[in-house]
Formats: sequence, structure tokens, C-alpha cells
Amino acid sequence: TFNNELFARVVNDTLYLRATEAGRSFLGKPLKGIPYKHAEPHFIISEEQYEDSEWFSRLVDLTLEEIVPVNPPVRRRRRRGAQIDSEE
Repeated sequence: TFNNELFARVVNDTLYLRATEAGRSFLGKPLKGIPYKHAEPHFIISEEQYEDSEWFSRLVDLTLEEIVPVNPPVRRRRRRGAQIDSEE
């Protein structure tokens, strides 16, 4: 998980990565599978692929960029009764 988003899982010694458009573009013609009953199809990542750490890191980065929401900056509100110093 990353920021409470589940993006990959290992089931029966098979690595499944959440399917995204960015991942599909990066993989070309990805092999797909369903990690558990009623799941959406995921990409199946071979042992050869995930052992190439630079390649796999890039794939994970692309996947996370697409699925992890970017939180807008939090605007802080002034407390009630707070006074603002002004030069007059």
C-alpha cells in the first residue's frame, strides 16, 4: 500500500499490479490476471521483471502517479477572535 492505496499484491507466488493506463503503456502488451474472485484484472509481473529493480521502480512510480490522489494544500482558517496587527 501507499497512502492507503493498495496497488500490488502477491497471490500464490504471483505478483499482481493494479492495472492503469500508464502501466499498460509502459508494459506494451501486459499479461493480465485476476488475483481473487470478483477482482478487476491486474497486470501479472514476472519474477524476471520485478527483479530488475530500476524497471520495476519505474512501473510502480507510473502506477502510483495515476492512482494516488494528489491532496490539495490545506488552507488554514484564522481562529475566531484572532486580531490582525495593522500599521495605521
